[in-house]
Amino acid sequence: MLRSRPAGTVGGRGGFSMVPYLDIFNETVIVARPAENTISILNPTFRSVSNGNWTSTATWDYGAFSRPHDVVIPNGRTVNINVVSTVSSLTINCAGAVTGASATGYIIGNIHKRRGIFIPTGTANGYSG
Repeated sequence: MLRSRPAGTVGGRGGFSMVPYLDIFNETVIVARPAENTISILNPTFRSVSNGNWTSTATWDYGAFSRPHDVVIPNGRTVNINVVSTVSSLTINCAGAVTGASATGYIIGNIHKRRGIFIPTGTANGYSG
């Protein structure tokens, strides 16, 4: 889940201000711009910042997530897939890695493969190694 924290007003160019808010239920970032009378709802890209389990808060820059997001595993990171997870997209850079594929741990969604890696995938009906 996204880490919830109160956010103050952030000054911007031209005198307008932004009020960011982390919606932990929907795992989105909401940015209000009162001076412009607009609201933006952003779906963040989750990037692994350390090696670890897919479900570990410490593995991801925005903490653990349960809804489909764009996910990136950069070079030098290894993520253990310990749960069935649906992603909007998963990109694994060529020196990034995933481990732990099984009937109870695989990825459903759009997967961008880079050269030289194996990615365990699945459908709503099950795992395909």
